[in-house]
Amino acid sequence: MTPSNTEHPKPSDEAQEFIWLFEYGLEMDAAILNSPERLDGLALLYGPAVLKGYSLVVGAQRIHGSTGPTIVAISPSLDSDAEVWGVLYRIPRRVSEPNENDPSLLDTIHAAITPQNFFKGVQVVVYETYREREITSTAYVATDIAYQQLHFSLAEQGAGDPAFMQRLATIARKHKFPERYIESLEQRLSPEGEQALREHFVGQRSRSISAINSSSEESTLHNSALGQYMSHSSQVAGLHSAQVSEIRSAQMPSGIRPVPSNEAVTSNEHNTEPLPAFREHLLPSADLIPRSFMSQSAHQTQRWLITFALYLVSLLLIVLIVAIIQGLGLANGIFNHNFSPLGVPWLVMMYGLLGGCISCIVTLGRLQLDRPPTFIIITWFTRPFIGAVLAILSYILLTSGMFSWSESMSRNIAFFSLVGALAGLCEGRVFFRRS
Repeated sequence: MTPSNTEHPKPSDEAQEFIWLFEYGLEMDAAILNSPERLDGLALLYGPAVLKGYSLVVGAQRIHGSTGPTIVAISPSLDSDAEVWGVLYRIPRRVSEPNENDPSLLDTIHAAITPQNFFKGVQVVVYETYREREITSTAYVATDIAYQQLHFSLAEQGAGDPAFMQRLATIARKHKFPERYIESLEQRLSPEGEQALREHFVGQRSRSISAINSSSEESTLHNSALGQYMSHSSQVAGLHSAQVSEIRSAQMPSGIRPVPSNEAVTSNEHNTEPLPAFREHLLPSADLIPRSFMSQSAHQTQRWLITFALYLVSLLLIVLIVAIIQGLGLANGIFNHNFSPLGVPWLVMMYGLLGGCISCIVTLGRLQLDRPPTFIIITWFTRPFIGAVLAILSYILLTSGMFSWSESMSRNIAFFSLVGALAGLCEGRVFFRRS
């Protein structure tokens, strides 16, 4: 029987199913790109790559005098030594294709859609260090709108958030990028050096815009500002494509070495695109996920957290109002020493509720859990009352006969109220105790 030709997919079929994606920002961490808010595990990590003819720029959106999160981008450079190191991924082609009237998932997570339109996907030629070859991949470059609103500057100037740049350098070090490139991410120049770099960057942008304007007069295909920018990007990428081919393995960092999983591989396995294995984990930190462009689920979580915060403030205000009413003697017929729901003085329960409210507010202010599920947030609405329940249990424990109290002490409502408040403050241990 003749072997079927469908057992092994043709390279053309594979090329139609997957595309290459070049990431140079925090998305170099596979945990970030594959997070549920982004590609949800669809990106396959391949390895380091370098893009010649581009420079790394950082910026932030400024609204009403406040500066937003740091955003990183790449910009075409006229410097022959300019390069940007990043990571190659293989992703399904379907995530780059629009779904009817909806933009593609790839454009959505890269803010290449309305209303931001800060980035646009272009085809670039990168040199990957695993097989030492050139690969055409998709990369997202900044648009004219981004240059107008994000106030970009070269990464070497140190204008970005130091914590952000340190995170970027940490990811680059995990991927074993050249040390000189990592140092450029961590570099902090003197004021004179910053001024020189700023003038150099502005000069490059001015020359780029002049070249774009001159070319637009000769062609009607580049009438828009965005079209001019993309035309210039293609020209610069083509200008430096020859330089990429001159890179040799001797120039690559010696630390980048794939670990073979099996020495006896078949020819069919060798012809596939393997994922290089590294000797150490690639920083699986979900805390590095940038929040500049959050998904719909992230916005829904934000709304729930805001609702929970307002609920805590309202409940605390109600408790204080009840305390004032009781202190003024306006409701002595109800709120008196004889009012004991469940056999527990109501003051003990109120102090427990008060302690629970304070504990929730403090915990919410120190919250480090990244986008908790909605059903978890819903259960948090019971937390102040958990504090009241803990106060009740504390009172029952102290008056159960296990402890010997004097008669005056057993009637000391202030003592039991204090214990109830402390029990309410401990409610956070019930929700956030870690083993």
